Amino acid sequence: MRPRWGASKAKTDAGDSMKLADYLRTDGHLLPRLGPTEQATMDLQALTRTRADHLEARVSAVNRLAALLDEHWPGGKAMFASLDSDIALAFLERYPTPDSAAGLTPGRLGAWCRRRGYSGRKSGSTQMRYAENSNPGVRAA
Repeated sequence: MRPRWGASKAKTDAGDSMKLADYLRTDGHLLPRLGPTEQATMDLQALTRTRADHLEARVSAVNRLAALLDEHWPGGKAMFASLDSDIALAFLERYPTPDSAAGLTPGRLGAWCRRRGYSGRKSGSTQMRYAENSNPGVRAA
């Protein structure tokens, strides 16, 4: 824009509208013409919106799961670093309650994790300690 308007401390919609209209009247020919949006761009926008929706749904589901575990089984939440990891979901499917994991020992937990290819850097006894510290009523067998 050409410096034909002085800096104003108070901006108003009316003032902005007047400046835009004046700019279009005098220098509109300098602006590039906009064409219709290409189909590839619209497809990419749709994919991006869909991905954002899926991420929002995933975060919401993980937050709901975390809240349920906080209420009913804090130890199950503490076993793995991420609740939405494959190993954590498999663990919660196999051991959905503290009672179902009551007979779980560090050795059994370690073997169960190895069978599923879990490569976490925590031993079964470390994971059991996390569960015990999160839920004092649950102790390793």
